[in-house]
Amino acid sequence: MIRILIILVAGSLLIGACNSAKKDIDVSHIPLKVSIQRLEQILFRLKTKEEIRDFLQKNKLFAENYFQNPQATQDSALINELYKRISESSLQQFNQEIQKKYADVSDLENQFAEAFKHIKYYYPKFIPPQVCTIVTGFMPNVRGNYGGKDLFVSDKLIVVGIDFFMGKEASFVPQMEEYMLQNLKRENIVPTCMLGLSNQFNTTNPTDQTLLAEMLAYGKALAFVSQIMPQIPDSLIIGYTAKQVQGIEENTPVVWSHYVKEKLFYNTNHFVKAKYTQARPFTAEIGNNCPPRTGWWLGWKIAEKYIDKEHSLPELMQNTDAQQIFTESGYKGK
Repeated sequence: MIRILIILVAGSLLIGACNSAKKDIDVSHIPLKVSIQRLEQILFRLKTKEEIRDFLQKNKLFAENYFQNPQATQDSALINELYKRISESSLQQFNQEIQKKYADVSDLENQFAEAFKHIKYYYPKFIPPQVCTIVTGFMPNVRGNYGGKDLFVSDKLIVVGIDFFMGKEASFVPQMEEYMLQNLKRENIVPTCMLGLSNQFNTTNPTDQTLLAEMLAYGKALAFVSQIMPQIPDSLIIGYTAKQVQGIEENTPVVWSHYVKEKLFYNTNHFVKAKYTQARPFTAEIGNNCPPRTGWWLGWKIAEKYIDKEHSLPELMQNTDAQQIFTESGYKGK
């Protein structure tokens, strides 16, 4: 299964084009609320390493998953690093800045709740994961284990590193490329989490190594988010700016023609596929004004057309035959 790299996907809060496949269904009858656990508020009140150890033990699911370390609760290197960081005056001040910006997270709780309700509409047995926030000051890897990260998403737990989602105007920002930084804003959090959550519903054929198969794996994930968050703009779903969405909408036939001309759909070369599916500032092979990950965009359009042909979201997500989805969609660049 192709895993969605959620750190690369968040978009900016700008209006994009409407999708014909989006369905604004009524989920008001589904009783579901989300309460975000603010773990950083607990962590920054701790005074000793022993208290940090107790904190990790009490929040074992978080500790082992967010830090990707099954021994996190007993890892002295991790505990020492956390103690060092929460004791730093600069990080304490930054956390105060973060707490001011995220004093009220009811908007995020409501967005998570609405998205989870939509998932339960399509998948009645779905059990929403626990949602929590943390601040580590962009903590680097500790002794080979993962440090702080922007997001962790699984079927049981969602962790939001809100220090990553402070925007470019914050006192501190993650060290990454500008085209990635623009995607780390408050409004990106829930759509990006849902993109990661789509992995548990998105079945693929690992033996199919074609670009088309990758396009549909990503396209199905984007269609999933579009269906469970029908009110948000396309830019937030795919991680483009509004200008990029408008540009690729207007020039999709040009992009499609490039794929046909270069015989890309059934290409299995890893380096070739990466040019059309991985994060980059732009797609140079098509033009410097062409946004990256055009394979995601076309895969999304194909998935939407497949849903338009009277297929349900679960049917799309369960279908492992990329060629069948492609053929039945009837999509040809417009």
